[in-house]
Amino acid sequence: MRPLKLTVAGFGPYAGTQELDFELLGSSGLYLITGDTGAGKTTIFDAITFALYGESSGGIRKADMLRSKYAAEDAPTYVEIDFEAGIPVALDGKKMSAKEIILARVWGYDSEAVENHVEVYVGFLRKKLSAIGSNLRIAAIRRLGYHLEVEELAEEAKT
Repeated sequence: MRPLKLTVAGFGPYAGTQELDFELLGSSGLYLITGDTGAGKTTIFDAITFALYGESSGGIRKADMLRSKYAAEDAPTYVEIDFEAGIPVALDGKKMSAKEIILARVWGYDSEAVENHVEVYVGFLRKKLSAIGSNLRIAAIRRLGYHLEVEELAEEAKT
């Protein structure tokens, strides 16, 4: 799965919303991230790892340390990453995404969408993950929300 777009808000040094469009970098899937010390290279890796697993890259920083000290107190902190298959992945740093959070991020705060829409959307995402042979699984925890799990591929498990 090739990343297409990374969106961060209230994350690392970014108080507001920032987008990184990987499609502008070409389709080879091999990217070189360079820059001076403090330019934000690790923030990119932290954001991708945070979106997928709810923790920082390398596991050195705790998830609550990733919130921007420049963000307004009421500003949300989130990371979203969209892959080539068109599957948006969003976690809020607790490794869980409650239905209310998914409703707000996918349909917007002023939408009339209801929790049932989230269940249909998650079902659709599960089918897409299965269709592309992904080892990611969207798991539901009753009354808490959803989170991503990485499953061992059947072939890897045999070896």
